[in-house]
Amino acid sequence: MSDLALPPPVLELRSLRAGYGRIEVLHGIDLAVPGGTLLGLLGPNGAGKTTTVEICEGYRHADAGSVRVLGLDPATQHDELTPRIGVMLQSGGVYPGARAIEMLHLVASFAADPLPVRRPPARAGRHALARPRAPWPGRGSRPRVRRRPRSA
Repeated sequence: MSDLALPPPVLELRSLRAGYGRIEVLHGIDLAVPGGTLLGLLGPNGAGKTTTVEICEGYRHADAGSVRVLGLDPATQHDELTPRIGVMLQSGGVYPGARAIEMLHLVASFAADPLPVRRPPARAGRHALARPRAPWPGRGSRPRVRRRPRSA
C-alpha cells in the first residue's frame, strides 16, 4: 500500500443540477474523471449532454452543485480555464475552403502557449497538410472500400 495521495480529478461534478425553465435536465450528477481518461457522454436528445459540456466549459451556469475542471471553477475562472481546454463541436470545426495550414494557425492562436505551427504536421505524419496549397482533407480524401461481387 502506498502513502502517495491520488492526484485530483481533471473533471469533478458534484450534485450538478441544471434546467430550462421548469424542466430540469440535470438531476444531481456526481462524476470524477481522473487524468488520462477518455470520457464520452451518451444519451438521447434532451438528456443533458450538451448542457453538461456547456457548464464544464463555463458557457452556462449550473442551477446547483459544483464543477471543477483542471482544478478551476468554469463559472468564476473562465478566462483562466479557456486556454487550457479544447472543444470540438458536433458540426465540426473547419471553415469551408480553409487550407490545413490556415486552420493550424487559427487553432494555435487559441492556445496560451502554442507549439510552432510548422511542427504538428510532421509529428502527426501528415506532411501533405503543411504544403501551402493542400486542401483540408474531407470526405473525398477518405479511402474507398470496394466490394467484390458475390459469386453465384
